[in-house]
Amino acid sequence: MKKIFRLIIILTLVIVLPVNAITTTTTTKKINYVLSTTYANKTGAKLEDNSGYTNLCKRDTSNNYGVTKKWELNTDYRINRALNTPCVDVNDYVYDFSDVLSEEDEIYIKESLMEFSKEFNMPAIFVSYNLPYTNDKDNEDFIADFYDYNSFNDNDNNYDGIAIFRNSYALDPYVRIMTFGDAQMYLYDSRYDSLISGVKSYFLVNNYKGAVDYTLNYYRDCTNWGELKGYYVDDFGWIHRKWYPIWGLYTFIGLIVGLIYMGIGLGKHKMVKKALAAREYFVKDSLNLTEKSDVFLRSHTSSYTVSSSSGGGGGGHHSSGGSSGGGHSSGGGHF
Repeated sequence: MKKIFRLIIILTLVIVLPVNAITTTTTTKKINYVLSTTYANKTGAKLEDNSGYTNLCKRDTSNNYGVTKKWELNTDYRINRALNTPCVDVNDYVYDFSDVLSEEDEIYIKESLMEFSKEFNMPAIFVSYNLPYTNDKDNEDFIADFYDYNSFNDNDNNYDGIAIFRNSYALDPYVRIMTFGDAQMYLYDSRYDSLISGVKSYFLVNNYKGAVDYTLNYYRDCTNWGELKGYYVDDFGWIHRKWYPIWGLYTFIGLIVGLIYMGIGLGKHKMVKKALAAREYFVKDSLNLTEKSDVFLRSHTSSYTVSSSSGGGGGGHHSSGGSSGGGHSSGGGHF
C-alpha cells in the first residue's frame, strides 16, 4: 500500500510541476501588457482582457473610438483607421507586436525610453509590427495612426513625442522614425538624413538596443544644436514658416517706390497719335502693287500643366499629415 501511495505522489509531481512551469513561462510576458486603471477609466478598456496587444480597449461611439486627443473622427476613413489601430497602454513604451526583441532587449529598451521620456517630458516609444505594404507611406501612416489614436502625451497641446517603428515584414523590412509636436523643431527633415544614415547599421543586424540608443542620443544632440529657426508648430502639429510684421512693411515700401518710378517713366514719354491705317506709314504713290493675295500665317498654341506639392510649411521645412489630420516629421528606409 505504501509503495502504491509513493508511486501516486511521484506521478503527481512529474505531471503537475512541468505544467506549472509552462504556464508561468507563457504568461510572464503578457503580464507586462495589462492596462493601468487610469487608462482603462479614460478609454473604457477592460482590465481583465489580457489576451495580448490588440483590442485592449474598446473603440466605439461611446468613447470616441478610444481616441482621447482633439482629432475629429468625422469621416468613415478616419473612423476605420482608428478602428484598425491597436489600442494600447501608453505606459508600456515598448510594443513588440512581431516579437523581434528578446526579454533582455525589451527590458533594456523600456528603461532607456522611460529615462528619455522623463528627461524631455514627452513619450518615446518603440513599435514593431509585421505590416505587408505596397508603398513607403503605408509605414508612415501606420505609426502616425498608432501615436495619434492612442493617448500618448494627450495632456500636452501639441502631443510632443518620438516613435521608432520597425516593420518586420519579411519581404521588405522597413524602419520609420517619427517626431510629433514641438519635437519636430529639433528633429526635422534635413536632420533625419543624418539620423537614418547612422542608425541603419544597427537595424541591419537587428541590434535594437543600439538602434534605440543611437536615436535617443541623436535627439539629445539636436537639442544642443538648437531648434529650427524661422518656423513654428501649430496646435495640430504642423510646421509653418513664421511671418514677421517687418516683412509687410518692406513689401509696402517696395510697392510705393515702384509706383513712383513708373509714374516718372511715363511722364518722360510724349503721347503720340495712334496710326489707324497702314497707309499712314507710306509716302503716297511710292508703291505700286500689281497683284494682291491674302496669306495667313499658321498659328499654334501649346499648353502644359504645372504640378506642385506642399506641406505645412509652405516651402522649406514642412510636416506630413496622418489620417487624424495632425502633422509630424519623419525619416526612414528599407533595411
